[in-house]
Amino acid sequence: MVVQRVGVILNMDGTLFQTHRVLPDALGKTFDWLRREGEWIDETPTRRFFTMIGAPMDEVWRALLPDHKESVRQEVDHQFQQFLCRSVEKGLGALYPGVPDVLHALWQQQVPLFIASHGSCSYVDAILRKHQLLPYFEDVYAAGRDDALSKTEHVANLRQSYGLQEGILVGDRGCDVEAGLLNGFATVGCRYGYANDPLELVEADVPLFRFWDLPEVVQRLLPAELGRSYG
Repeated sequence: MVVQRVGVILNMDGTLFQTHRVLPDALGKTFDWLRREGEWIDETPTRRFFTMIGAPMDEVWRALLPDHKESVRQEVDHQFQQFLCRSVEKGLGALYPGVPDVLHALWQQQVPLFIASHGSCSYVDAILRKHQLLPYFEDVYAAGRDDALSKTEHVANLRQSYGLQEGILVGDRGCDVEAGLLNGFATVGCRYGYANDPLELVEADVPLFRFWDLPEVVQRLLPAELGRSYG
């Protein structure tokens, strides 16, 4: 029998991590820095930022700072990532209920787990280390890891590197569903996450209303014969 490689690829923000709990501190400090630099005079656009959680950061900064130079937006992102990691390390964020237990259960079942995120490598790593999740994942594809410009490209690179013939993409935004579909994976749409419109996840194969239910979904979506040969 030919062993086929399978994997479960998870998004971070809105799937594993409650990003809204950590953003206000980091975003406030970032815009305080911008004010000191004479580049911002208005209130911190926290509410607008929340609507874009999960989008690539270059898109976020272009939307929030459309009249600023690209060099300024890049420096803003650098400052933000530093503040964000410090906020995570201070424990201001939180995982969704059930995340540690579910990941441990899947890991014990030898289900290969990966992360594909628009967040920076340093940010994703800070979350995994703070919440002691790093041992559960075979690899992490985040912004700066490769030359990917989209979630679809991240997943394509991951799939090629690990020779995945079957897989599941788990995420809370339309870009996650798109990345799964375009790479031939089954898709799980996290309804508890940051999708601005329920229609954003309408093409997902399975809706997920709480993370606790993921093992059942994985068992249902991955063929039984593959489940006996994950390695």
